[in-house]
Amino acid sequence: MNCFDTISTWLNSNFVTSLIGAMAGAYFGARAAKGIAEKAKIKDDLLKSLKQINSALVTAHGACNRFLTYKAQLTSQLMKDYKASKKNWREYLESKGQVALQPVVANFVSLPGIAAPIEVLSNQIYGEIDLSPKGSMALITLCGVNSTLNGVIERRNILIEEFKKLGGFNTEKFFHTYFGTHDTKSSQDSKYSDLMHTIENEIDDGIFFSMLVSEELELSGKKALRELKENYGIKDINLIKFDMSAIRGLDLIPNDDLYKDWLKAFPKP
Repeated sequence: MNCFDTISTWLNSNFVTSLIGAMAGAYFGARAAKGIAEKAKIKDDLLKSLKQINSALVTAHGACNRFLTYKAQLTSQLMKDYKASKKNWREYLESKGQVALQPVVANFVSLPGIAAPIEVLSNQIYGEIDLSPKGSMALITLCGVNSTLNGVIERRNILIEEFKKLGGFNTEKFFHTYFGTHDTKSSQDSKYSDLMHTIENEIDDGIFFSMLVSEELELSGKKALRELKENYGIKDINLIKFDMSAIRGLDLIPNDDLYKDWLKAFPKP
C-alpha cells in the first residue's frame, strides 16, 4: 500500500470523519453564536440610543421653551416698542422736523440672563447620538448662541446704567445715541442699537436652532424605532413627541426665510 492509499484510508476512518464533523460543528456553531451575540448587541445599542434620544429631546424642548418664554415675557414687546419709536425718529429726521415726533419713553428695564440647558444638551448628544450633518451644525450654532447671548445682555444692562447717569433723555443728542443714528456732525454711536438687535437675533437663533435640533433628533429616533420594530419585533417602546402647534400661532417662532442661506447648505434629498 503506497502512502496515498494509507492517507485515503486514514481520512475515511470513523475517527477522522467524526473529528472533522465535530470541528465543522464547532466552527459553524461558533459563527452562529457570534451572529446571535452581534445581533443582540445591535439591539441593545438601538435601545440605548433611543433612550438617549428621548432624554435629549426633553432637554432640547426645554431649551426651546426657555428662549420662547424669554421672548414672550421680556423682549418681544420691548423690541416692538423700540422699533416703532426708532421708525418715528428716522421719519422725523428725514422730514427735517415736518413729521411730528411722538413721545419717546426710553425703556431702561434691565434684562436677566438666560439659563438654557445647551451644555447639558451637547453632552447628551456628542459621542452618544448619531445626528445628521444638519443636526450637528445646528447644535454647534446653538452652543454659540448660549455663549454669546448673556454677554450681550450684560453689556446692554451696563450701558443702561451709563445712560441713567448722563440724563438728558429728551434731547436730540440722546435720541441719536439711543437709536444709533447720525447726528448733525455725521457721527454715529450705534452701540445700544446694535446690542438691542443682537439680543433679538440671538434669541430667535436659540428658538430656531433648538427646534431644528429637536427635529433632527426625532428623525434619528424614528430610524432607531423602525429598526427595533422591524428587525427585533419590539413594539412596547415609543419616541417622545412634543406638540408645538399652539406655540406656532403666537408669533414667537422666527420665519424659516430668515435662515434660508444657512439651510441651503443642507438641501433636502
